[in-house]
Amino acid sequence: GLEAVEKARAYEPDLILMYINTPRLNGVDATTRLRQSGFTNPIVALTASSARYFDQASFTAYLRKPIQMPVLLKEIKKLLHPA
Repeated sequence: GLEAVEKARAYEPDLILMYINTPRLNGVDATTRLRQSGFTNPIVALTASSARYFDQASFTAYLRKPIQMPVLLKEIKKLLHPA
């Protein structure tokens, strides 16, 4: 989580895939920090738990693990190239 915040601030990626259970700073808190700092690009939560984290930290979307590659690619395409 902490590394994601640092790298996002340095590189401003088009999209972030954020695990919820990350060391030192969990994905919810990392996403909250990013949103508070003005990061507006999509952040997709990757979690084995429920969608309760989705609204909590302003995730753009969430995918439940285990992640299927076609589902992940479809979501990325949808977020980066909206119709």
